[in-house]
Order: sequence, then C-alpha cells, then structure tokens
Amino acid sequence: MLESIELTNHVIVVILFFLVMGLLMGALAGWMSMHYRSSSAYFQNCLENQHGQIKNMADRLDQMHEKTSSVSSECNQIRCDLDARELYNDATDPHLLAINSARTGASIDYIVENYKLIKAEAELIVSMHGSPRV
Repeated sequence: MLESIELTNHVIVVILFFLVMGLLMGALAGWMSMHYRSSSAYFQNCLENQHGQIKNMADRLDQMHEKTSSVSSECNQIRCDLDARELYNDATDPHLLAINSARTGASIDYIVENYKLIKAEAELIVSMHGSPRV
C-alpha cells in the first residue's frame, strides 16, 4: 500500500507540474499576443503616418512642378520679348526706326516728317507701339 501512495504522490506531482507548466505557457502566450498586438498597432500607426507624409510631399512636389512650369513659360515669354526689342535697337528700316521713336513717345507728325511715312502708317505705329497717354 505504501508503494501505491508513493506512486499516487508521484502522479500528483507530475500532474501539478504539467498544470503549472500549462499555466505558465498560457500566461506567456497571452503576454506575447498582447505584446504583438501593441507592436502591430504601433507599426501600423507609423506606416499610416509615413503614408500621410509621402502624400503631403507628393502634393508639394506637384505644386512646385506647376510653379516651375509657370516660371519657365514666363522666362520664355520674357526672352521672346527681349529678342523682339533687340530686333529694333539698331534698325535702319524707317518702319523699325519709327517704332523705336513711338516707344519713346514720338508724335504722329514727328514720325511722318522724320521717317517719310504716310500719316496712316504713323498712326498705326503710334497706336501699337506708342507710350500710353496719361
């Protein structure tokens, strides 16, 4: 009978051992699951934050591209305007000389007399290239 009591005690110890191990494993699994969820939520939040930052940068890049295109277009227009003005600078043609004079405020009569143009030509040049009268 003593042997059966000892065997029963050993069985109880083994059962208790496995119960304690089961409880410890369950607690460890619960802790790991909770830690994984919190880590997963943290990384998900970081990922969403980075996605927002990337979208913001992409929007800013689009805005800068639009402004660059606009400035480039304006520079091309200014370059064309300057090229056109330089065309008239050292002109010897009476019409081009009359345009230069009109830009500096010359009158229709002055242009007719000095460049030997007819009055209609001088009127047209002054209306298109003359300084605005205040």
